[in-house]
Amino acid sequence: RSLSTNKQRGRDFAENNPFASLADIPEGVLDSESESIINLLKNSDPERYEKLFRGLPDEIRITLERLSPARNAQELKSRVELGVSESDPLVPFAQAESLAQTAPDLKITISDAFSSMQSKPNPTNLSDFIRLDTMFVRALYEIRNG
Repeated sequence: RSLSTNKQRGRDFAENNPFASLADIPEGVLDSESESIINLLKNSDPERYEKLFRGLPDEIRITLERLSPARNAQELKSRVELGVSESDPLVPFAQAESLAQTAPDLKITISDAFSSMQSKPNPTNLSDFIRLDTMFVRALYEIRNG
């Protein structure tokens, strides 16, 4: 990954961040439970996600865990191809890893071309483009040959 790619990703997130207005909430105004939710939503560091998630109120954390696709992934009957970025600011890579550990036939393609911050894939370098192309060719082959 190039430094310019990481800088661009940071600018894209700053420009499109749906939670940007949360930064305007003054410290100490909310109760600790609300503060933990706001801190998770404001987070742009994937490395901090697990710690912030564990800090949520039990009821919210349990509800989110029940909604997680990983909860029933072992029941999937079809093949799944999942395109993810290790550094997506809104979709933690750990969720994809968790899903892959429980789904019987799930393949993960890791590429910075995928991000929840953009509406379509954006391959920014050759290796990302090759991973993206490989995933699409594999998916088309599976559709045709089941």
